[in-house]
Amino acid sequence: MRLLLMSVLLAVAGLLGASDSEPLISQAEIEREAAHTERTRMWPFAKKADPKAPTIVVRRPEKLDDLANPVTMELVFEPAADAEINPKSFKVYYGALRLDITERVLAKGTVDREGGSIKDMPLEPGSYQLAVFISDTKKREGTLPMTLEVKR
Repeated sequence: MRLLLMSVLLAVAGLLGASDSEPLISQAEIEREAAHTERTRMWPFAKKADPKAPTIVVRRPEKLDDLANPVTMELVFEPAADAEINPKSFKVYYGALRLDITERVLAKGTVDREGGSIKDMPLEPGSYQLAVFISDTKKREGTLPMTLEVKR
């Protein structure tokens, strides 16, 4: 799970412009998302999940609405008792346009059956909508939509 969270944090860091590599989300993509969000405020990942779908939990940080640089994040995957997490099913999307940033995240981190983590990732101030998906061996998909607010 720590690895998933790491992946998400790395994704967020890239979204916000990590200093040591290409950003996960380009400035053009951020602007395109902002223009789209002005037209529609609907979060596209709000759907009813299977009650036995895996759960994705943010272990760290405690609050996502007051993040400071650099950010450390940990995610934990919790499967139902009758299945295991399928790490190859991991997906991360940015914004209402559902920009698939999975490959960018995986290039900077790792995912395993327990979760993920990212440590000391620099993030620019701003608000970012992400959705993390993971499935279990019975193909039930768990979703974690989150809004990250980087204040400083």
